[in-house]
Amino acid sequence: MLKLNKIFIFTGCLLVILSIELLLAQKQTKTYRNYHFVYDTADSVYVKKLAAKIKKQLHQIEFFFNYKPKSIITIIITRSDAEYTSYRGKIMPEWSQALALTREKIILLKIENADDIIRSPEILLHELVHIFFDDRITTHKIPVWLHEGIAQYLSGYELTVNDRIHLANALTSNNIISLTAMDSLFTFGQVKARLAYIEALTAIQFIVKNHGVAALQMLINN
Repeated sequence: MLKLNKIFIFTGCLLVILSIELLLAQKQTKTYRNYHFVYDTADSVYVKKLAAKIKKQLHQIEFFFNYKPKSIITIIITRSDAEYTSYRGKIMPEWSQALALTREKIILLKIENADDIIRSPEILLHELVHIFFDDRITTHKIPVWLHEGIAQYLSGYELTVNDRIHLANALTSNNIISLTAMDSLFTFGQVKARLAYIEALTAIQFIVKNHGVAALQMLINN
């Protein structure tokens, strides 16, 4: 079963890459350092602002990993669920807002409305952290809770009041997800996945508060 799953994932990734290559010819491009943005002409101003907004936090991510990408990372902006799905295929759950193909150094962003535009710097930084992980941590596997928790933390995401209420409700109803169970995150429904992300970030915040950021660096390197 594991072998079949790996074949399915590989085939899905291959189809995504082929779809991307076919559709890129219709797009405009902008390059900031090693970050190559691909987008529709109408989004030129938005992409310029997006590149500017990620700069400060991106430097912090590079500092955390003590690393700057040497190869090009392609960031594709999609403007509808249909367009995003045409690239994404079926390798990610329907609730996903973005996708990082870490080995291929490709990020897909789905931007459909004003709220997506506001959140897009944080979402993009989150996906960039996944690529940094793949580049820097090559000798061992990082647990999903740690991977996703650090991606949220380094992207600058802060838990909202609703997030905290969601977590409190899970605690009182004894529906907390174990950290090891989060390895199956991408099979979760949207509500359960949201709780998993909240728990992962909460765990990272606890570690940082009590032991400092250096403790996170030790965790991922050992």
